[in-house]
Amino acid sequence: MDESEAATTSPKLGFPLPAGDEKLFSGLSTILVASIQEAKDRISQIEYVFCSQLYPDFQSKRRRIEQLEREAHETWRCTRASRSR
Repeated sequence: MDESEAATTSPKLGFPLPAGDEKLFSGLSTILVASIQEAKDRISQIEYVFCSQLYPDFQSKRRRIEQLEREAHETWRCTRASRSR
């Protein structure tokens, strides 16, 4: 076994890598980190849209529905009370 075939121990990983694979591993690690960062950025964008636009609209619609339910229930009670007299 000559020097080019010898496995080297990566000081950061703590396990042997075949010669030349450190560069490949480093490149793949960089791609993985970039992919994770891109996913985090997309999640942040989705969170922004939800919190600033969708959720407030949902809340206002929910309040309106609750108001209509209260009014319908009150109307029903008044109608029921007038019929029982």
